[in-house]
Amino acid sequence: MDFQASQGVQFHGGYGELKAEDVVYSIERAADPDRSGVASDYAQLESVTALDDYTVEIKLKQPIPSLLGVVANYHGGNIVSKAAAEKLGENFKGNPIGTGPFAYEELADGQFLKLTAHEKYFRGQPSIEDVTIRFIPQW
Repeated sequence: MDFQASQGVQFHGGYGELKAEDVVYSIERAADPDRSGVASDYAQLESVTALDDYTVEIKLKQPIPSLLGVVANYHGGNIVSKAAAEKLGENFKGNPIGTGPFAYEELADGQFLKLTAHEKYFRGQPSIEDVTIRFIPQW
């Protein structure tokens, strides 16, 4: 089964355009039991290959009707920047790099999470500059 990535989608933090190799890296990462808690969801994965800059081919050992649910799942379906993950190494977990409308800016444990508008968001820059989520402890 082949999947097409949209062209022009940019990662946060200057990590460039989302390409098929990022999708391959992300799926292989999710399928790796040494790096992923959801690896068993990918047990039927035979291979994942970048056919060109924007096309990914997924081959299965046997058909599974839930394939789209697996590759789009909240836990295993996150597409990450291969360059960011390799550059940041263990620090990648605390410095998320995505393609969404808001980019991770700052986290003050137990206090707040600040996100800033992603100027190169593929659907257009958000109309607000930032979002701060404040954590209010239960008394």
